[in-house]
Amino acid sequence: MELLGKVRCVRGAGRVLIKGNMVPRERAKVYDGRGREFGEVEEIFGRIDEPFILVKTGRPVRNANEIELYVREVEADDNKKGSKRRR
Repeated sequence: MELLGKVRCVRGAGRVLIKGNMVPRERAKVYDGRGREFGEVEEIFGRIDEPFILVKTGRPVRNANEIELYVREVEADDNKKGSKRRR
C-alpha cells in the first residue's frame, strides 16, 4: 500500500479532508493503517505537488485528525482485458 496522506479535518458527516502525498485515482479505495477499508476518493483539488483529497467514508467519523490513510496500487486501465480493441 502507498501512503495517501494524513487526515487534516473532518468535513461533515462521512467525509474527511486529506493533505495528500500523491494524486490518487478518483474513486480509489482508501484504507487505514491496519488495511481496513476506510472509504473512497470523492474529489481531488489543489496543486498537483500538494493535493487535497476529499474522502467519502459512508459513515460518521470522529477523532480522525492526523490518521494516516493509504491506497493500494492498481493496474492501469490500459492493461485491463478488452479495454482497447481494434475495429
